[in-house]
Amino acid sequence: MKLQHILFASTLALIGTASAQASSTFTATFDGYCDGVSLTIVNGVAYGTETGCVSGVAVGTKGSVKKQGKAYTLSLRHAPKTIYVVDIETPTWTIYAADGSVVQTGTYTVGETPVAGLAQLPVSGKR
Repeated sequence: MKLQHILFASTLALIGTASAQASSTFTATFDGYCDGVSLTIVNGVAYGTETGCVSGVAVGTKGSVKKQGKAYTLSLRHAPKTIYVVDIETPTWTIYAADGSVVQTGTYTVGETPVAGLAQLPVSGKR
């Protein structure tokens, strides 16, 4: 089964059991790109949507990456076969391919995706 389907199925299973738990939100724009994410986090499970110039499901987890600190690991629909690692402690992100190679890195800004100028910016995760 594809990684995205596994993450999505796991997220759906956990959402039902975690609905009574406290939740938080995270919204960010990838600097220099026309996209970002808007997430709800419940019991370490992150789910939401892609924002800006793309739309689709965003699913993953919130946790700690050894020797790096707190981060979100996300699967975004527009970049199949990759994993976004969004570092919470420093406003940086890295996209990893299935073979572990780095596809792209960058910084992000917390908050809503600005509407102005999106057409001139590229989409993250595209080589």
